[in-house]
Amino acid sequence: YSKIVEEDRSISRRDMDSRIIQGLINEIRQQNLKLYFFSQDSDFIARARGNRNLIAKHLEKIPQSKLKKKYKCSWEDFNRFLYTLAITFGAIKLEFSDNFTIDLYGIWRSKKLNDWERENLKIFTSNPVIERISKDLTILNNIKIEEGLNL
Repeated sequence: YSKIVEEDRSISRRDMDSRIIQGLINEIRQQNLKLYFFSQDSDFIARARGNRNLIAKHLEKIPQSKLKKKYKCSWEDFNRFLYTLAITFGAIKLEFSDNFTIDLYGIWRSKKLNDWERENLKIFTSNPVIERISKDLTILNNIKIEEGLNL
């Protein structure tokens, strides 16, 4: 949404929602398109409804009790699944019972052609162990690039 409306932390969330919705409606009119908008924010969705070319859908969290306990697939299939979700929705949040989250961004400002070609995602987490592993991987990748190694 940052492309549509400049972020201003001094305005209320409700006012920001209104600016985002108006920005979306203006873009839709200019480009003559229909936009499907998904969010877990029921207030935002209720306020976005009413424009025939902005189809707002509320996403509800599925209670853990309604999900199967186990699903099986290959790592490659799971990787493709997460990548597809992140690209389709722009970003997804994975919440774990250990009270930490992982945010996967498929789309971000200034994403380069190389990121698209390599199918890169930006990953943010509240888990310090994963953050340390990520830093180690960055160091290893830099060594690989500098030394020309095939890791």
